[in-house]
Amino acid sequence: MSESTVTQLLADYGQLLDASLATAVKTLTTAGFDSTVLPLLSQFSFETKAEPLNGAATLNGRWADSASQRRGWLVINCDGSMMLEIDLICPWPGKDQVWAESVSVWGRDSQSLVAEVTPLVML
Repeated sequence: MSESTVTQLLADYGQLLDASLATAVKTLTTAGFDSTVLPLLSQFSFETKAEPLNGAATLNGRWADSASQRRGWLVINCDGSMMLEIDLICPWPGKDQVWAESVSVWGRDSQSLVAEVTPLVML
């Protein structure tokens, strides 16, 4: 699929993409984390992939650190559902022996996205 398809999907789903990052910020802030660990949408690289069942385009984003290690990803499926996950791997503020693995956001409607921080209990 072409670069123009990526551009069109970014335009079509811009509100959903912005809402997903805003939801991640709110979720992290509420849990006591510094939300500045999250990337800006402009830091993602995007491509499209064909949905195996019907061939329609899905929008796939990848965020990598300075060593090109993947730190986050997102996908918007051809049905408009989306999933975003950003790696955190850091201590959970105020919780002994608990770290945060990632923050995830999912849904279809930019007004009612669901998010969570995944805990990683230390043994």
